[in-house]
Amino acid sequence: LTDLNRSQDALRVLLAVPEQDTSYGEARADATEILARAGAFKRALAMVRKALVKRATHTGLIASHSLTFELSGDLKTARTVFRKALVAQPKSIDIRLSFGAMEERLGQSRRAVRIVEPVLDDSPNETRALNFIAYSLADRGVQLRRAGRMLRKAVRLAPNDGYILDSY
Repeated sequence: LTDLNRSQDALRVLLAVPEQDTSYGEARADATEILARAGAFKRALAMVRKALVKRATHTGLIASHSLTFELSGDLKTARTVFRKALVAQPKSIDIRLSFGAMEERLGQSRRAVRIVEPVLDDSPNETRALNFIAYSLADRGVQLRRAGRMLRKAVRLAPNDGYILDSY
């Protein structure tokens, strides 16, 4: 609905998801992103903070919380949201990938790679991390052999993943 310029309709659907529903966190995260992208930062922050009380470790909520600060121009707080989340969940692959993606969007590719690299220490076959790091390195034209090895490994592990195939 958002892609069809029907954000208000999308919000109505997302906000109708009850708290006890397993998709509540994702629905609130999506609603927060819609509001933040529309510039309704106060409303987005109020919504995501309330949802985080119920789902404190929900990666989508954490990412949309940070995104709200990022879009409002408060990059320090956007980073702080992710740093605090990593203190609470240092092994969270999704938080590391979301944090890395934000740094990549902000032009901080080296920092992004440093944030995501620890994923491979614990999960050397994590295809999203392999692809993320390889793409970042290749895009900057550095460590191309390493990037090539990582992409080949990712393709071998997930031969039908469109994101990986696009990077390859």
